Amino acid sequence: MSQNQTQAEASAVTKSAVAGAATEVNTAVSENPVDTHFDALCDQYYHSWFRYHPEQAVDVGVYDYADHLTSYEHDDVGALLVLNQKMLCALDELNRQHLDKNRQIDYGIIKGAITIELHDLEENDWRYRNPLEYVPVNAIYQLLIHPGNNIHQAIKHRLELIPEYLRGAKVMLSSHPERVVPEWAATAKDIASAGSGFIRGLARHPLILAKF
Repeated sequence: MSQNQTQAEASAVTKSAVAGAATEVNTAVSENPVDTHFDALCDQYYHSWFRYHPEQAVDVGVYDYADHLTSYEHDDVGALLVLNQKMLCALDELNRQHLDKNRQIDYGIIKGAITIELHDLEENDWRYRNPLEYVPVNAIYQLLIHPGNNIHQAIKHRLELIPEYLRGAKVMLSSHPERVVPEWAATAKDIASAGSGFIRGLARHPLILAKF
């Protein structure tokens, strides 16, 4: 396995870990004010984090941003960096030892995942390196296997975003072609080619047919 493959898989695992932690955070009512403060921090953090990770949100049953694609705009990536930095600072101000045992575990998972995501964004900005992240096939497919109440509206909106999204992706990747990982580009090409058939066949999918 190449170093680039390892980095790509680690990045995907990190996003999944952060998203998964959102569903695992201890929701048991506690009279401990430190526990209560930690729970509130996590709620606030995830409410914002999912805005920048709409696919991970759908994977864990959060549909607030189901009609979005993952943004690569500078302002949004900058806002995500600030969000993660502020959350790390807030976690550092908490005394982990004063949390109950389950929340101490949650604390470690969340802090570790945020630290890795921050490093990835600052040192290995995916927008200039990884064409795979731009391929929107999973963004449509996941709505069919995790359908929410407004699946047809979400699919329609995501499909409408794709042409402009891909044009912007081309601009981003072309700005620093020397940074694009060839193996990822080749894989992205294969997935996009196979995915085009999937997109064209959406009209025959039972969930889509049920709308009409």
